[in-house]
Amino acid sequence: MSQQDWRSFIQQVEESDHFQVIRVKDEISPAYEMTAFVAELESHGTSPLVIFENVKGYSIPVVANLLGSRTRMSLAFKVKEEDLSAEYSRRIKSLFPEKVVKDSPAHFRIYAEDEIDILKFPILTHFQDDPAPYITAGLIVSADPDTGVTSMGYHRLMIKGGDRFGISLHSRKRLWDYQRRAEERGKNLPVACILGVHPLISLASIGVIPSQTGKYEVAGGLLGEPLEVVQGVNIPLRIPAYGEIVLEGEILAGVREPEGPFGEFTGYSSYRSTEHVFVPHILYHRENPLYQSICAGRSAEHNTLLAIPREADLFQALSRSIPGLRAVHVPLSGCGLFHAYISMKKTAEGQGKQAILTALGVDHCLKLVVAVDEDVNVYNESEVLWAVSTRFQADKDLVAVHGTMGVILDPSASENGLTARIGIDATKALHAKAVRCRIPDEAKDFAKRLIAPPGQEKLTQI
Repeated sequence: MSQQDWRSFIQQVEESDHFQVIRVKDEISPAYEMTAFVAELESHGTSPLVIFENVKGYSIPVVANLLGSRTRMSLAFKVKEEDLSAEYSRRIKSLFPEKVVKDSPAHFRIYAEDEIDILKFPILTHFQDDPAPYITAGLIVSADPDTGVTSMGYHRLMIKGGDRFGISLHSRKRLWDYQRRAEERGKNLPVACILGVHPLISLASIGVIPSQTGKYEVAGGLLGEPLEVVQGVNIPLRIPAYGEIVLEGEILAGVREPEGPFGEFTGYSSYRSTEHVFVPHILYHRENPLYQSICAGRSAEHNTLLAIPREADLFQALSRSIPGLRAVHVPLSGCGLFHAYISMKKTAEGQGKQAILTALGVDHCLKLVVAVDEDVNVYNESEVLWAVSTRFQADKDLVAVHGTMGVILDPSASENGLTARIGIDATKALHAKAVRCRIPDEAKDFAKRLIAPPGQEKLTQI
């Protein structure tokens, strides 16, 4: 099995730490109950990979929360968690052209036109206000109508029937631009929707890169080898070879239909939508297919997928101007998008504010940036807030910017997406006399051994 196959990654997770995987054998409904199950796990402080083996009314298992843990993302990169962002930042600069292969395991069963019925798959209804079931793990592949540069990204798909979907291009990024230009010429835009891809392919799709660079090349960089692709069955696109379920079709020109509301990453039901329509012409899947769902709403999975590429982009930009940069964290409390914490070894006054201004300039999504010293663990939100409470004075350490471009899906932004943004410089003055309480490392090691003796398993699941 190829290392690019998500099935090989699922196997790798199970072999590396069985506490990271829960197999649910009890019957469970795709309407609300799976979402409730994952949310309940998160309320207990855990976010394992979940495989629902007995889905009510279906014979196909559902794989959820594959991307819901930094531990699993680190496993995909084969690095320690603390090195995750730096490794992503390093690899995304390495580009590999894709490698075309002859066949895909997804060609096991092919349905055409009238045979297509997406309702045969256990598509989830996540929240009470959702008007229909939604595909959330649909990775949409497309190509620039002018240059042919290939792109991919996640867009929600509302079920309107067995062979018709509402799709929102609210990110206003590549797919939205490709569709706009195709529509100006009166043409539909060919696209493919793939479910079940390796996490590094998912992370490549979220990366912010120059418009002339193909996302497949980026995926190759993250994988450390060329992404293997196959020619589409019925469209002029190349498609990742190891997808689980694939829909090939078009986004229709000049057609708009109501879509939404949908429970978005902010934790709110979003009524904002571009109301486009996707119609598949071919559907195919692997033998004994698995259906992937990305947990909707303000879930660990949804927001971790957003956060990691942002951390890497910020780390790369800040490392050019902040010589003592230690770490960057985009926390789930900010929906994986709106907040960033930066730690540094300050060598000159003003560097905290410099880091804040740099971060705000790199990412228009950020609404709050906190700069702290290197002794503060940015992955521990309690420590960040402690630094704010003891090292920050609002009259001299606050940075505020008004009326800037924000995020359309932010419910607090203006109708056209304008937002205000702040930075908090919670770094100490270089000659501050306050000394943090310290415990000798030997005493810390003794306490760890006493609390968790070697060989004793720690409880990581409920």
